[in-house]
Amino acid sequence: MARYAKDDPVGVDQVLDSVNLLVKNPRPSKAQDCGGGKFRVHVGRYRVWYTIKQNTPVVVAIDHVGRVR
Repeated sequence: MARYAKDDPVGVDQVLDSVNLLVKNPRPSKAQDCGGGKFRVHVGRYRVWYTIKQNTPVVVAIDHVGRVR
């Protein structure tokens, strides 16, 4: 995320806010189930791939954040 922060600080803030919300709702309606506990969610021009490691308490591991060109 640090490499995106220089040219898109607002977008990076949106991604971080969305990731923080995953703790309360790890399967939001806009998340795509990729199988095996892995999910993808779109946040503006970014895509966040994550894995739900544990349900109680919720533990989410961010696998990758990529930007659409």
